[in-house]
Amino acid sequence: MSEEDKRFIESVGLSLTYLELNRAGLITKEGVFQKEDTSNSTEFQQVEQLNLPPKVMKIAQRTKFHHSMVEDGYIYAICPSTGKILSSNRSFVYHHFIFYRFIGKEVFYLITGKGYGFGEKIALYFPKKELTIFSFARRIKDWSTTVNEWKAYLVTNWKKTWSYLLISGKAKKVLIVQSGHFAHHLWNELSGIYRLYEAGYLYKVDRFLVLNEPLGYIDEIFPEIPSEKVKWIKREELLEEILDNNYFVITFDYAFIRENLAERVYQTLLKKCSSALQSEVEKARKKHFPILWVSIRLGDRTWVSQVEGIANIIKNLWENFPNLAIVIDGFSLPESREGFVNPQHEATIKREKETVRTILSLLPPEIKVYDTVGCWLHESIVWAHAIDLYLAHHGTIQHKVGWTANKPGVVHTNRKILKQPLSSRAGAWERENGIVPVYVPKDYIVDINETVYRQGRWNSHPHLKNYECDWKGVYEEVLKLALSIKDERVNVPLNAENQLRSNSQTIKTMNDKMLAQRFQRLNALAKINCTAKYLEVGVFRGATFNRVNIPFKVAVDPKFRFNTNDYTDRNTIFHEVTSDEFFAKLASEYDSFDLIYLDGLHTFEQTFRDFCASLRYSHQNTIWLIDDTHPTSLFSADPDPRRARRLQKLVGDDSPNWMGDVYKVVFAIHDFFPQFSYATFPGHGQTVVWTETRKDFAPLWNSLEKISRMKYDDFLEFRDSILKIRNPSEIIKALEKATIDRESLPSSKSLVMT
Repeated sequence: MSEEDKRFIESVGLSLTYLELNRAGLITKEGVFQKEDTSNSTEFQQVEQLNLPPKVMKIAQRTKFHHSMVEDGYIYAICPSTGKILSSNRSFVYHHFIFYRFIGKEVFYLITGKGYGFGEKIALYFPKKELTIFSFARRIKDWSTTVNEWKAYLVTNWKKTWSYLLISGKAKKVLIVQSGHFAHHLWNELSGIYRLYEAGYLYKVDRFLVLNEPLGYIDEIFPEIPSEKVKWIKREELLEEILDNNYFVITFDYAFIRENLAERVYQTLLKKCSSALQSEVEKARKKHFPILWVSIRLGDRTWVSQVEGIANIIKNLWENFPNLAIVIDGFSLPESREGFVNPQHEATIKREKETVRTILSLLPPEIKVYDTVGCWLHESIVWAHAIDLYLAHHGTIQHKVGWTANKPGVVHTNRKILKQPLSSRAGAWERENGIVPVYVPKDYIVDINETVYRQGRWNSHPHLKNYECDWKGVYEEVLKLALSIKDERVNVPLNAENQLRSNSQTIKTMNDKMLAQRFQRLNALAKINCTAKYLEVGVFRGATFNRVNIPFKVAVDPKFRFNTNDYTDRNTIFHEVTSDEFFAKLASEYDSFDLIYLDGLHTFEQTFRDFCASLRYSHQNTIWLIDDTHPTSLFSADPDPRRARRLQKLVGDDSPNWMGDVYKVVFAIHDFFPQFSYATFPGHGQTVVWTETRKDFAPLWNSLEKISRMKYDDFLEFRDSILKIRNPSEIIKALEKATIDRESLPSSKSLVMT
């Protein structure tokens, strides 16, 4: 709070000290108890907090007042003007907030969350001053609109509101169950009810008003609740129900899922499943290992190329586990007393079903796939208990399998989420004895700087960014996790090759294949010469640059296609200029580079000029990697990208590849740079160049003009002899040997002295 705010508060007759006291986790008629004070805590509260994660401990300390509300039938506050302890049992619910009315020197409201902020104290509202003072620096979006709508409703129903306010004495204690979002329903509402049950207070609640029960009837999950205490109502009836029946609404949201609660939910949902489904799940468990749960998510915070990526992961995993089965899961229909299906839910399911069909079209028919997209939540969660591991997006869909079934899994998400400490990520701390998922490392992730459409509007919040993900990096994590699972079903026969392959051999083979990606090659090259300083020319969306693990990195591109601010720091520098301008005006700032990646304009003239210019900023151990040196077709070798695309379209070639005539740079190095050795990775070609004199040096053309005029058929004629295409392991060995040989030579200073 600023000094100006403090002066204003005091000028309107409010005490900063008394306002601060209202933030206390527990205020009773006896006084204020700060979070460190356990003198007025129940034995349950003291025992409860011994077994909580730090984050939940903080929430528990801030919400001790929940227990006194149930115990006494009142909520207490400190008058901000006089310091007097006040009590209230007048409550109004609007959206995700509960307004508790107090009469001190003037009327004010203490506001808590309902499905927001874990039921903590959010604000004090003074209607006469039209002033809201928020607790814990929290701000509510569109708060003034919420308050005005709430006041308008009370005025519209002024007779009932007035009658309700005139009632004195005890009120009936009511708990509201309203979230239609199954994860928040479990995490916040059911965990709060379970907390009441553990404390022995459940019988003290007079009424349960239920708007949604996405995980089944609460009196089935909690048979301790008599059915006659439960009333199912519609949202538009809620406020009137409270006014008509003299209800005091209890705040009792929480944030920790106990093992026993998760088991209660599972047993309730299992009873709803048909015998046919239970039989199918049981047969799957007996026949298949592993059973991998794979999530589908569309819209925001999703893997853009998930269709191809998921299909590749499944196919590669199947090679190691021929008895693999897949459960593809997405949106599930919440449980409903009315059996009503929301049209928006139907539209989501339709889109996800189409995504599943596309994935299935890419898979061999021999792989068993169970499609649970669009099924009821009870069916989806029963399947979640049957799987061995999962691969999921971050968020609600992970919670479905992580919170309810507590299975091991791999989560992929955007870099913004990955920047959070592990202990703060949703899915890592909310469940008792929860298995923390493995997160795909940020090296495999590139965020896409685009706004996403969420809940009826465009949203640019960084936590919602979509992203691209290297499926091989994801596969590596899934495979390692699958190999670590101990289960009697592991004895399901594997094929002969896999029976002979140990876990370590499998992972080693997989790691050898990982050099297929650009950033993986660069990271491998960096290890050879202990690269400390890296230059990349031609960065585009940052798919390679942002995954390279080198202490100091410099990026050069005339127009970056991503938000560089998300990655910029003192050791990661971005220059939005042409490569010519960089080498002419800026490169001298960096002295020299250990590893240089050239992936700029795919023409011979530009790339060759970049190579020559970079020599000034190299040293004897510098390694170059030149991209796209092996065109795959006549059109992909055209130096004019527009013409190449036009010709590809005319002949029905839908390949996106365009390498230009960069291959001529390799021919020029062959003829004019005998001090450098080189080799080319297979595929569409990346040529690595290092300092080592070629003993077989013999120019073929001896003319840059002739090289510049070469055509694609010339490339095909000399490709095998000039490009020196080698498998990755051979290239790495050659570089390691050259580095060792250089280090064994006497330095130039020693030669002068002798």
